[in-house]
Amino acid sequence: MIRTHSPRQGHLHALLLLIALCITALPSSAQQQIVAVLDQSTTPIAGINGDQHDAILDALRGQARAVMGQKALVLTSATTLQILRDNEIDTQCLDASCQLSMARSLQADWLLSSKIIPAGAGSYLIQLTFYETASGNMLDMAECSAQGWLKLKDCACDQASRLFILAAPEGLNLGGTSSGSAAAADWDFDTNTDYVVQFASTPPGATLYLNGSYVGETPCSRQLPEGPVRVKLSLARYEDFSTSENIATNRELAYTLTPTFGYLTVSSTPTNQPVTIDGEAKGRTPLRDTVLGFGSHQVEVGDVSQVYTESRSVQVQRGEHCTAEFKLVIREGGLSVSAHDPQGNAQVLPVSVDGVSVGQTPHRMKLPIGQHKLKVGVREEQIVIREREVTEAKWEVQAAVSQTQVAQSGRQPAGTLSGPLSGMSFVSIPAGRFRMGSPNSESGRHKEEGPVHKVTLDAFQMMTTEVTQAQWREIMGSNPSNFKGDNLPVERVSWNDVQEFVRKLGQRDTNWRYSLPTEAQWEYACRAGSQSAYHFGNSASQLGQYAWYSGNASTKTHPVGQKQPNAWGLYDMHGNVWEWCSDWYGSYSSGSVSNPTGPQSGSRRVGRGGSWDNRASLLRCAFRLNPAPSNTYRSLGLRLVRTATP
Repeated sequence: MIRTHSPRQGHLHALLLLIALCITALPSSAQQQIVAVLDQSTTPIAGINGDQHDAILDALRGQARAVMGQKALVLTSATTLQILRDNEIDTQCLDASCQLSMARSLQADWLLSSKIIPAGAGSYLIQLTFYETASGNMLDMAECSAQGWLKLKDCACDQASRLFILAAPEGLNLGGTSSGSAAAADWDFDTNTDYVVQFASTPPGATLYLNGSYVGETPCSRQLPEGPVRVKLSLARYEDFSTSENIATNRELAYTLTPTFGYLTVSSTPTNQPVTIDGEAKGRTPLRDTVLGFGSHQVEVGDVSQVYTESRSVQVQRGEHCTAEFKLVIREGGLSVSAHDPQGNAQVLPVSVDGVSVGQTPHRMKLPIGQHKLKVGVREEQIVIREREVTEAKWEVQAAVSQTQVAQSGRQPAGTLSGPLSGMSFVSIPAGRFRMGSPNSESGRHKEEGPVHKVTLDAFQMMTTEVTQAQWREIMGSNPSNFKGDNLPVERVSWNDVQEFVRKLGQRDTNWRYSLPTEAQWEYACRAGSQSAYHFGNSASQLGQYAWYSGNASTKTHPVGQKQPNAWGLYDMHGNVWEWCSDWYGSYSSGSVSNPTGPQSGSRRVGRGGSWDNRASLLRCAFRLNPAPSNTYRSLGLRLVRTATP
C-alpha cells in the first residue's frame, strides 16, 4: 500500500493527475493497454548492486514493450516511488495487494510483479506474477534461477515474454496485432488442476528446491500442478536430500535429514583438565556435547604442569552422543608431616592441606606437584611438592598439657587461643569437607543418623573443653548444676538459658561472635578428620582413654580435660556431659550442603556427645539426642564456638 502523511495528500493527487494526463495523451487505441511493472524485492539484495538491479528491471520493461508493441504504457516501481519520495510522501509497497492497489491508482490494466531472492553461492531466483488489476486475479506466474545477475536477467526476460503472451486475457492486443480475433486465436489457458502441497523436514529450516528452483525454507506450502516434481532439501551440517514425488492430490510431504555430525562429551580423572580436539582448544573437563563432524578426531586432555597428558583418536558417529573418558596419571610427590616438642617427644596435631583437613600428625600422603598450603595445629606455611620426591615437614611445638594442668599453671596448651574467661581456651578448626552421619553398617546405628551426606564448612574456633561451673557463675552469677565443683562441666542448663549466657559473654568480649555450634560443626570437630564410629577408631575398647561414660564414671561428672583429646586438641567430645547444639532437630538432607544450620523451625533442639550416664554406643560421633529447649538435665551442658566479629 501507499501510505501518505495527511499534510502531503496534494502531492499524491498531483502525481496521479500527471500520470492520468500522460495516459490520456496516448492514441485512443492504446489507452486501455497499460501494464505496470513493479518490483517487490527486499533491498539491498546480497551480491546485486543497485545498478544491476535497475538493469534487470529495465530489461523486463523493455520486454513488455517488445511483446506488446506501442500499445502499452509501462510504469516501474522505481520511477513511481522516486517521484513519491521527491515529494516527501512516505511509501512502503512490497507485497502483491499493495502493488495491485498502486497499479489501480495508476489506472493500469495489468500488473507484472517481480521479486528477486538470493539462493546462496551467487545463485538467484526471480519470481514473476501477472495480474489483472481490475479483478485482482492472478493470471499466471513463472520463475527461474541462474548464477549471477546477467544470466538472471536473460532468464527473467524469457519468462516475462511467456507471461505477456500466454497469461494475458483475451482483448489485450499483443505484438501490434489489432484484430481481437487474432489475439484470441493465439491465446490458450491451462485448465489442469493444481494442488496444495505442504513440505516439512526434521530438523526444520532446510532450503527447499523444486525442479531445481529455490522455493523457500521448511516448513512451507506451495500450489503445484498435477504431475511429477523433483524435490531437493539442503541444510548446513546435514546431507543434501533429493527425491521425486508425483503430485495428484493435496498432501503433506515430510522428510528426515541425515546429520553429518555427532556429539562428544569428554571427562577426566582428575577433573578440570584442558581439552584440545584436532589441535583446537575446546575448554576443560567435563566438556559436554561438543558438536563435531562424524568420523575420527584427535582428542588430547591434560595440563602438563599437573598430569601426564593423554592423546587418542575418538570416533564420532552420525547423530549420536559419544563419550570419551580419560584417566590421567597425576604428577605427584610425597609429604611427610610430624610434630615434636623441644625434648623430642612426638606430638599429635591436626593437619590440613590447602584448607582441607587430612588427618593428624604423624601423617604421610601424596600430593600433586606444585605449591600447597600446609597447616599443622595453628601454624601455616607454604610448601613445594616436587615430582617423585618426598617433602618432609617437621614441626617443633611446646608439649601439650591437660586442662587440669592449665587450671593449676595458668598457661594455655600449645596451639590454643585464650578466651574471655579464666581457663577458657579455643582451638582453630580448619575449613573443610566431611561425610556427616553414620553408614548402615556401623554398629549401634540409629536411622536418624542418616543418610550420610557431604557437608562443607567454613573455618571456626571451638572451646577445647565444655563450659565449667566457674565460667558459668562468672557470667550468670549462679550455678544450677547438680554435681558441684568449679572445674566440673556445668549442667542442668536449658537451651534457652544458654542463649542468655551467650548474649552476656558477647557483651564482655565484642571482638568475637559466640554461639552454640551447629550440629554439623560439632560432628566435624568431633571427628577431627576421621570417619570412624569414634574419633579414635571403631572399637569402644579404647573409649576409657578419651571419655567418661557409664563404664568408668561412677555415676557422676568429672573435671574437664582429664582424658586424652582428639586429633584437633578437643577434650571430652565423647562423654562427661551431653552438649547443646544450635539446630532444631530434624531429618538430614540427602544431598551435599554448605554450612547447614538445620531446619527453620521445630519443637526440639539437638544434643551431642553422650554423657557419664550412657553406654558406649550413645557416645559415637554420629549419635543424636533431641531434648526440648526448655528442659534441663544433670547430664546436659554446653561448649561454645566463635568467629571473628565483622
